[in-house]
Amino acid sequence: MKLKYSGLTASGNTHPKFTRGDIYRDQYGGTVMIKGVEERRVTYRREGYEYDCVMPVYQFRRDFSLVQTAPHNVPTSTPGHGQTSRS
Repeated sequence: MKLKYSGLTASGNTHPKFTRGDIYRDQYGGTVMIKGVEERRVTYRREGYEYDCVMPVYQFRRDFSLVQTAPHNVPTSTPGHGQTSRS
């Protein structure tokens, strides 16, 4: 069998990049918010749950789908919690 080369190469991210504040949904309809990402772990918090959960990246990609991305031009922390606002 002869291979045909189109001259095009695949580019772009195959998986979305996890960003703090992104909202994902699991197969049961529950929503979670990304708290952080380290090497191969995703830290997230379920809606209505007071503790953080940790899951391997490959498993998170398999079990959750993106619902809403966090606004990238708005800070995720609010003034008044150890920070001062500038007027």
